[in-house]
Amino acid sequence: MKDKKVLIFSHEYPPCLGGAGTVALTLYNGLKKIGYSTFVLTSKRSSLYKSNEIFVNKYPPQTWFLSYVFWLKLNHKKFDTIICNDPAAIYNAGRYFSDDILNKTICFIHGEEKYLHENKSWLQFIDFKNSFFRAINNSKSIIFVSDYIKQRYHEFYSLREKDNQFVIHSGINKSEKKTAFGELTIKPSSLDSPLKFLSVSRIVKEKGYDKMLAIFTHLSKENIKFTWSIVGDGSYLAEFKQKVALSSVSDKVKFYGAIDRNELPKVYMLHDYYILLSELNESYGLSYLEAASFGLIPIGYNRCGILEAFNYITQGLLLNINNDFSTLGDEILSYLKVAKGEDTKCLRFEEDFLMEVERHV
Repeated sequence: MKDKKVLIFSHEYPPCLGGAGTVALTLYNGLKKIGYSTFVLTSKRSSLYKSNEIFVNKYPPQTWFLSYVFWLKLNHKKFDTIICNDPAAIYNAGRYFSDDILNKTICFIHGEEKYLHENKSWLQFIDFKNSFFRAINNSKSIIFVSDYIKQRYHEFYSLREKDNQFVIHSGINKSEKKTAFGELTIKPSSLDSPLKFLSVSRIVKEKGYDKMLAIFTHLSKENIKFTWSIVGDGSYLAEFKQKVALSSVSDKVKFYGAIDRNELPKVYMLHDYYILLSELNESYGLSYLEAASFGLIPIGYNRCGILEAFNYITQGLLLNINNDFSTLGDEILSYLKVAKGEDTKCLRFEEDFLMEVERHV
């Protein structure tokens, strides 16, 4: 029934960075294109996107536990399906929705929820844990972004297995491959020319930047020619820039900073390999898929949700997080020698993701 009215309730939404916001944008554009009347409710941080279909609450984002109440009470009954896309939305649903409204609500689980572990007084005051679980236990469907995250919820939060729980992997946008330069195809450089590595992420220490710097220093000592480009901004950027400046590979590292998403294809096309050795418990690995879709060979750790993303990548390298930087560097070096001239492809797209989501809408 394509005349359904669908609300995507997501505290995180572009231009704010994050996986949940990216999925919210994909859902909005995708369901609208399919033919649904699609709307978004989000925070003041996304005021640039305000339109007749995107409702932005006017209160500070820090008041997410209160600021949506008035709008929801006036409007939530107007929609046939409500997609609660992040923890703030799920909390509000559990706190303020009736059982009838929850029965037409879909909850997306993108990762482990830190507020379920913390016993801070303000979380107890707003009744976060009980409200969160009331929403997911009484919702129409729970969609996990990976099997890894689903298993974590069963293991750590005692979530019982039910037939309304599903795993749907995100995919990448095929159209982003087309730029002013035409359809992009990337072939890794030979070892005789500089190998062009790229990392794209929030620049936080836990994303593994110190370990990657040590690996590239090791490769440099092995006389490997390379450049390493880093795209992103974050709390660790200034400190990490200082570390790079004091390293022996400072002339090989380029910082792009935060760039507009529309410019990313041009950056991808200049590189051969994508590397991100995140030490966080990553829920999935959409950035590896995106890199592979441009022909870059991705390099990551063989753990958590990253493993599931690599199932959709035809050529890539998975490493053991427990190995030291010199061992990891040697493994990368061995791989570079055998992967010379190889190409890679991504096998998971937004169309696949939306087709599976639509079954629950």
